[in-house]
Amino acid sequence: MRSFKKIFAATALTCLCLNSMNITAFAYSLPEYEVKETINNGMRVWTIGNGDSYTREEKIAISEDFSKKRSAMRSNNAAGSKNDISGIAEFKKIDDSGLTDEEVYELESKIDEYIKESKENKEAGYVKPKLSVPKSVLEDEENEIETQVIYDEYEPNDTIKNADKLHLDEYVYGTIEDRDDVDYYKIKFSEMGQVYFRLSVPDTEDYDFYLISPSKTVIDESTDGLDGETERIYAFVNPDEYYYIRVEGAGSSDYDDTEEYRIKVRFYDEEEYAFSVGADFRSYDPGNSNKYMDRDGIDTTGVARHIRTLIRYTDYYDAIYIDEPTYNELNDKNDDGTDRLGSSVVFLDGHGAPTHIKFYFNNNDDEPVVCGVSTDAITGEHDSEEFNFVKLSGKEVESRLMVFAACRTADEPKSLSNKNLPEYATDNGAECAIGWVENVETGALTGWNEEFFERLVDGYTVYESALYADKKYPGDEVTSWEIYGNEDCIIWPGDGTPISRSVAMPINIDAEAVSNGNYIGIKASKDDLSQISKYIVDNYGVDLDDYKIITKERDNDILQVYYERYVNGFDAREGFYAIVRDGEVIYFSKNENTANDYSYLEKYTVPVSDEDIEKAKEEAADEILAGYEITEQKVSKEVVNGRYSLVVKTEYTIDPGTDNEVYGCKEYIYWIDRLILKS
Repeated sequence: MRSFKKIFAATALTCLCLNSMNITAFAYSLPEYEVKETINNGMRVWTIGNGDSYTREEKIAISEDFSKKRSAMRSNNAAGSKNDISGIAEFKKIDDSGLTDEEVYELESKIDEYIKESKENKEAGYVKPKLSVPKSVLEDEENEIETQVIYDEYEPNDTIKNADKLHLDEYVYGTIEDRDDVDYYKIKFSEMGQVYFRLSVPDTEDYDFYLISPSKTVIDESTDGLDGETERIYAFVNPDEYYYIRVEGAGSSDYDDTEEYRIKVRFYDEEEYAFSVGADFRSYDPGNSNKYMDRDGIDTTGVARHIRTLIRYTDYYDAIYIDEPTYNELNDKNDDGTDRLGSSVVFLDGHGAPTHIKFYFNNNDDEPVVCGVSTDAITGEHDSEEFNFVKLSGKEVESRLMVFAACRTADEPKSLSNKNLPEYATDNGAECAIGWVENVETGALTGWNEEFFERLVDGYTVYESALYADKKYPGDEVTSWEIYGNEDCIIWPGDGTPISRSVAMPINIDAEAVSNGNYIGIKASKDDLSQISKYIVDNYGVDLDDYKIITKERDNDILQVYYERYVNGFDAREGFYAIVRDGEVIYFSKNENTANDYSYLEKYTVPVSDEDIEKAKEEAADEILAGYEITEQKVSKEVVNGRYSLVVKTEYTIDPGTDNEVYGCKEYIYWIDRLILKS
């Protein structure tokens, strides 16, 4: 539908409308400003003169005034007045897509198939997650005055072949005229980077917005808005390749042949940052007294470095890693002036509590360093020495995701007036944050976060990635995570985003049994796991008498089911893992422990006495440094590295009794060497 919209530019403000190849000119004298209309190379051009001479307030006033006069101009067009150019020869579009007719047909067929499935999923409540739009981009939108060049769509533009061309920072207006109307646009970028695609829709309509690349079909979509709600896509693009935009009604009644939608595309060369922090707590030894030396203690530098590397692989984030954090480094800013603790992705791995995380170590000069991050505290105390916290309350938090990888960071604070770290972060600007309710052993937390971030950089949501990372930890405290904010947050769309969300398979993580066709649908509930059990026996031929079933219920009607193998009463650290949603198994995997030689293990019985348990706890307690307060010890029988063992988890408090006490958990392996050969 051809139309004109209110316009104004910081320089000469221009409105373009595709129509003909002739050159014509008309002039209008309007009160207080002059408007000139031309037809040039198939485009209708409106220019409001002397744009540079106006203040911002004057620009807004003129824009609103011109919008009112525009209605009269459109009426004149419809009535056949002097500015009606409907009789001028039609401008022929140029197809420079580089696609053959066969390739276009194949691509459009794939797009139609994708959109059909997407609409079915939307009706069922499953919406594809998308990369969130940074706050700075949204602030640009809020402060925006309609500026620069504006186009009308030029029908027909209902196929890839006759898509209208878009340009950066230029508006295009169009209409969805009936239930079958589809509008295509195309745009090419000269460099790689982040691009913000925005679709403003009529107040009474709901339109769907798709971003398409010939090499990937639909690479992103925005379809979860309501009537009149703006649809947004924020995506990473490559240069010298056409990207296509498709606009259509969300439902059969979502169209309006008079009220227009509006598209604008903006390119952002601003970098997004990722900030990863760990510390080698083993090195902490003030005064070189050897009082605090804990050579078998906690070192979180490796996982922090690994996560930095994973994020760097995306080529999207400027990933920063610190293994000797100081107050100044935590309090520092990124190169663009944003706060490090407000980076798009933040990972902090230390000793934790609900309202703070603490780091302490000896630096390369063998000098002791203590620092931390808190919700609102300024100073703290460690071993009777004062230190400073960096306060989140003093930071501009614009994070997609903040991970507080430490004990009890998602637990309830002592004071009900306070908030824990992830809740505070999401209440003050973070899109999503995750922490742990219980005391978590460092080795398990390290392995969990490595799995978690590997899924995140593949395009999975925070919630999906957390469920995936749980698969090796049945009943473990590391599964006590809590997510605040948008659990469907993604930090990277992945290589084509390999997640299929549908009624039948809303979460499809790389389950071999699913991909090879063995999976035909399994019903399950906490009270009835018979179909999962049958599936395991039929496909893996195991004796379920050797397995213990562990279940964990979560929000969103999610049930996690573990079948954990035991040998002689010892947890073999292998088995099967299933995720059930709304009574359907949506993910299944086998967890195998290749270190176990069952032909050897099953030859023996393993007597464990109370004396063995007490000795294991005593040796584990000796591993905890003086000055730390042991709060609990838990003992389990497990096969570790192919050997029968007692595993002792010792929970303790650091700086007990102070306002900034933090918590820790250490695992100790007590080997059982007294084996009895079965007769």
